[in-house]
Amino acid sequence: MKLSFYWFLFFAGLLSIAVIPPFLPYGGIGADSISYFRQAYYLPCDVRDSLFPLGYPFALKVFHFVTDDYYWSARLVSISLYSLVGIFSWLKRFHFKETVILLSTKIFFYSFFNAISEGVFLTLMYFLFYYLYNFFEGKKRSYQFYIPAALLVTLMFSVRYSGVYLLVGMSFFYLFYYFKKRKEIHFFRNDFFKFLLLSSVGIGIYVLFNYFSFGDFAGENYRHRPYLNTIGEDFFRNIISIFNSFNPVLGLKFNGHSNFIYLAESVLFLINLFFIYFAVKIWRKHFQKEGSGFHLLLLLTGLVYTVFVFATVFFQGIEELNIRLLAESSFCYFFSLVFICYKEKVYERLIFLLAVFSLIFNSLYVIKIPENYLKRKAALEKNYPNLTGKKYFCIDDADDKRIEYYRIPLINKEVQYEHQNMQDAAVNGDIIMMRSPYILWILKDTVKNKSEVIYSSELRSKSSK
Repeated sequence: MKLSFYWFLFFAGLLSIAVIPPFLPYGGIGADSISYFRQAYYLPCDVRDSLFPLGYPFALKVFHFVTDDYYWSARLVSISLYSLVGIFSWLKRFHFKETVILLSTKIFFYSFFNAISEGVFLTLMYFLFYYLYNFFEGKKRSYQFYIPAALLVTLMFSVRYSGVYLLVGMSFFYLFYYFKKRKEIHFFRNDFFKFLLLSSVGIGIYVLFNYFSFGDFAGENYRHRPYLNTIGEDFFRNIISIFNSFNPVLGLKFNGHSNFIYLAESVLFLINLFFIYFAVKIWRKHFQKEGSGFHLLLLLTGLVYTVFVFATVFFQGIEELNIRLLAESSFCYFFSLVFICYKEKVYERLIFLLAVFSLIFNSLYVIKIPENYLKRKAALEKNYPNLTGKKYFCIDDADDKRIEYYRIPLINKEVQYEHQNMQDAAVNGDIIMMRSPYILWILKDTVKNKSEVIYSSELRSKSSK
C-alpha cells in the first residue's frame, strides 16, 4: 500500500476524534470523567481522594489553563496525544505504517472519544514499546534504555494503577528469558533488570505518596466491594470480553437479558474466535522461525495483565471487563501482531482494509444516535450562570427513562434498548458537575438545606431552552 494511503487514514482518524464526540448524546463524558475533573479542580494542593491516580487529572489541569473548560481540556488532550503518536512515528522513522494501523484499532478510538485516562496510558505504552523494541534490536542500550523506559512505567502507574500489572508481566518474562537465554545475550541480563528495578522504585514512590497523603496504596479505600449477586453473570461476560480483547475492530457491550442480546453475544464470540485463530497462527509461525524476545515479551505481558485484571474484578467493585479495562492487554497483542505481519509482509492489504473498516465502523457505531451535545451544554450553562451555594446533584426523576428502538434487518423485528450513557438526568448532571466539579452526586436526597441541591427534574426542563 502506498504511504499516502496511511497518511489519509491517519488524518481521517484525527478528524473523527476531533469531530464526533460533540455529537454524542453524552459528549464522551461519564461518571469517571467527573471524578477526573474533580481531581484536576483540586490540584495541586487540595486533592481529596486517591480513587484514580493523578496523571490524567494533571494533564486536564494543564489544558484547563488554556481552555477554562474541562470539556475542551479533555478534547484537546485526546487530539494532542493522537497527533503526537503519529508525528513521533514519522519523525523518528519508527514504523509509521504500523503505527497508523494501531491508532485505527477500537481501543484508541474508544479511549480518545471519551474523557478517560486510557488515551494517556496507551500513548505512554506506545513510547515504552518504542524503547523496548529498540532495546531488543540493539539500538538502545544501558541508561539510554532503562532510564526513559522506567520513567515511562512510573508515569503509566500515575495514570492507571493497573500499570503495575504490566510490570509484573515483564518481570515474569525476565525470569523466563534470563534462565533460558542468558548465555546468548549478555546485555539483556543487566540492562533489563535495571529497567525493572527502577520501574519498581518509581511505582513504590507513588504508592508511598498515596499512603502518606490518603492512607491507602492504590485507591482501595474508595472502591466498594463486588456485587456478589451478579458474579455468575459477570464471570460469563468477562470471559467473553477476554476473547474480545483479540478483536481489533468490534467491542460491542450489551446490557440486559434477551434472546436478541444472547444471539448478538454469540455472533461476536464467533468473530472473536476467528481473530484468535489468526493471532495464534501468526505467533506460532513467527516463534518457530525466529523466536523474537520482544514479541514474546508483549504476548506474555498481555496475558499476565489479563489474568490480574480478571482476578481484580472479584476483589474490588470495578465494572465488568470491557474495551476499557482490557485495552492494555489488547494493545500488547495488536502491537506484536501488526509488527510481525508488516515485517514478514503478510496480510498487509487485508490489515489496512481492516483498519479502514475499524475507523468507519467505530465512528458510526458510537454516533448511531447523533445529538448536539454542545447545544445542550450551552443551554444549561446559560440557565445556570452562577452555581454559588450549590453543593449536590440528585436524580429525582429516575423513572423518566430514555428507551431507543431498533429494527433488525432481514427478520424485521423491533427491539428496545436502554443506553445507560444517554439518560438525560445523568447527562445533564454531568454537565453541571463538569462546570463546577466541587458539586457532588448524591444517591438519596437527605440534605436538609434543599437550596444546596440541584435536581435532575429541574435541569431537564432547562436543558433545551
